[in-house]
Amino acid sequence: MLRIYAVIVTVCVLFRLLLLGVVASAWSLNLGPWIDLLHALFIGWRFDTVVACYLLALPFLLLSLGHFWARGPIAGSNGRIAFFS
Repeated sequence: MLRIYAVIVTVCVLFRLLLLGVVASAWSLNLGPWIDLLHALFIGWRFDTVVACYLLALPFLLLSLGHFWARGPIAGSNGRIAFFS
């Protein structure tokens, strides 16, 4: 799933940079100091991470439930919960 996260964030970052370039050239923007631009891109990366986590939450839950479902009963042969044995 880490590979899927990287793809989602890469697509979002590339789209953000493309949009920044188009808007900056169309509106003749003065982008100001580079530190402000890097800070804005960092905040965008954090937002993209949250979006990627929400998108990957359902597949993670389904795969986890499928893994535990395939293992059989939760209780082991000694009567204890299999998660803690």
